Amino acid sequence: MTITTAPQPPPRTRTLRSIRIPRLARRARGVVLSLAVALGAALLPLPAPPASADAILATIPVGADVDRIVFSPDGALAYATLPQDDAIAVIDLASRTVLQRIPVGAWPNDIALTPDGTTAFVANMVAHRIDVIALPTRTVAASIVIGNSPIHLEVTPDGTTIVVTIRDAQRVLFVDIGTATVTPLGIGAYPGELAVSPDGTTAYVARSNDIAVIDIPSRSVIGAIPVGVAPRQLVLSPDGATAYVGYNALPRVDIVDVAARTVVGSIPTPAPRGMTVTPDGATVYVTRNDQNEVAKLDPVTRGITETLGVASPTSVAVTPDGSTAVVTSRSRHTITLIAIGEVAELVPAADLPTPTLGAAYNISVARSLGSPPASFAVTAGALPAGLSLDATSGVLSGTPTSAGPYSFTITATNDVGTTSVSYSGEIPAVLAATGLDPAGALAAALAMTALGGVALLGVRRAGRTRQGD
Repeated sequence: MTITTAPQPPPRTRTLRSIRIPRLARRARGVVLSLAVALGAALLPLPAPPASADAILATIPVGADVDRIVFSPDGALAYATLPQDDAIAVIDLASRTVLQRIPVGAWPNDIALTPDGTTAFVANMVAHRIDVIALPTRTVAASIVIGNSPIHLEVTPDGTTIVVTIRDAQRVLFVDIGTATVTPLGIGAYPGELAVSPDGTTAYVARSNDIAVIDIPSRSVIGAIPVGVAPRQLVLSPDGATAYVGYNALPRVDIVDVAARTVVGSIPTPAPRGMTVTPDGATVYVTRNDQNEVAKLDPVTRGITETLGVASPTSVAVTPDGSTAVVTSRSRHTITLIAIGEVAELVPAADLPTPTLGAAYNISVARSLGSPPASFAVTAGALPAGLSLDATSGVLSGTPTSAGPYSFTITATNDVGTTSVSYSGEIPAVLAATGLDPAGALAAALAMTALGGVALLGVRRAGRTRQGD
């Protein structure tokens, strides 16, 4: 799309759909229900929505049309594009306040940071340039004029190159950060969203009907991945092995094996507006603007695990530590913070130390408590005599009082789910203080007692002899 005028609010045809589709759906459900009751049909209950695991922490007013968002490496600050205000908002996530606005070129459409978090690059669609922001001073230090409308951009993991998509010119630009040298690559088919592999060697670019595979060092297209029509969203798993593709109109997210360059599955969902993957790769978050909700997708089960109500969600990103999802609501001029729920993690069976008879034992079976914090219980078998489990902390403590084999299962449970690990082993029949087995310790004690008795008897006899002299 070529933009040659001053920035104007994009047409909000989505609002019409967001009103009509739910009404039609409600009317359709009402008709079906009435017909079934009239015919005396037995209606099967609809499955209940999954229990809420994530929780909305806060909604922060930004005061402007807010779209894309990225984070400082420590996750303390968020930087959000304000397209209609030609600015970048700096947001403190702890205090939940907007600290500052950084003026940039006309219509900032995307933003990316260097890995060290010292520099931000902003794709200004109408200004036809990339602004370079020095984040320590929060000022524009330079601008790279490219003569076309940059749509999206990413910085390679080594911090040396910016990869930029130019839709109207149907090409990709490679910008050398050190020299500001721009190298164009024509790829056709209206490039849009892009993602860079974790090793920085490959860029994946969404085109009209496929994903272009680009070798970054040679600046060349080396292949294509066939997908559905008009891919809109494209993100990579943290290990770079899997790509997730969302569409303008298709009600699904495709799962792509990037090595095989093929779609290996799909997750049914209304067309997402924004999409991201958690740092552990376990969850894909999508914003569903027409439904006023954010959905969590499970790449393994290929289903929706949870939905949360958020008004007019646009884009979504997850903080580097994986604790918080941040959702922008462009038309509402807000961002929403969501605490990400996670199951607890238990110590593997092989890593749990074997207790010692007669020795104090204090070990936590929880590698992480989960979010919200889990409760812990023995759900099978029995703990060794003398040990107990704290239900809140997951700490096993006490002093073993008997030797022999043991076997037990500990289960951690929170709102997200449960996880269990079975532990087994044998407590040696050796006392911690002596290093002897109980039988040996008893024999030694008896021997000491016997020797002491003989010695004492000898003293007493000798004393009586002396007294009789």
